[in-house]
Amino acid sequence: MNPESLLIASAAALALYLLTDQQGQGGVAEVIDSAVSTLDSAFMSIDQSTLENPNVQAFLALIKYGESGGDYQVMWGGSHFADFSGHPHVFFTTPDGRRTSAAGAYQITWTTWTALARQYTLADFSPASQDFAAVALIKVRGALADVMAGRFDRAIAKCRPEWTSLPGAMEQGYSLDKAHQIIVAAGGQFEGSTIA
Repeated sequence: MNPESLLIASAAALALYLLTDQQGQGGVAEVIDSAVSTLDSAFMSIDQSTLENPNVQAFLALIKYGESGGDYQVMWGGSHFADFSGHPHVFFTTPDGRRTSAAGAYQITWTTWTALARQYTLADFSPASQDFAAVALIKVRGALADVMAGRFDRAIAKCRPEWTSLPGAMEQGYSLDKAHQIIVAAGGQFEGSTIA
């Protein structure tokens, strides 16, 4: 199967899943819009204008708020690393017995980082590389088009599996109202809004 056919089949499967999973939670039109934005995200490239987009910057600020407080050198549990030449690759045991190597502003694990660094030829674990990797993960989750269009609630829902501090996720660190405040304070513009 060629990449385009696989992508179309994936979008159709996602739409079917969303239709069955979201019944009574916004209607068919909203589900179709969500599936279309997921497909749009798959075709988006990540370039400097994407990284500098005010809505992208605001969404990154939101993720950093819950995951690290904005600290690019923090590891899971609060300890810090000093060398940005690569992911620190230090493992910690969580209270529930899981092992994690989450590090940086977006708490990216070593396994995820290794895959992203290889795919996008990221040379280091610098703040710029961490930002790029986070945008790549937003894209993987099918939320980049939503973020850029100011559909932040939809983007939050799509990114919850990646960043569990987001509102509604298993480790929710703050409310949706607080998320809106963070986004606006960081310069984000909600779809249809005339205020920043």
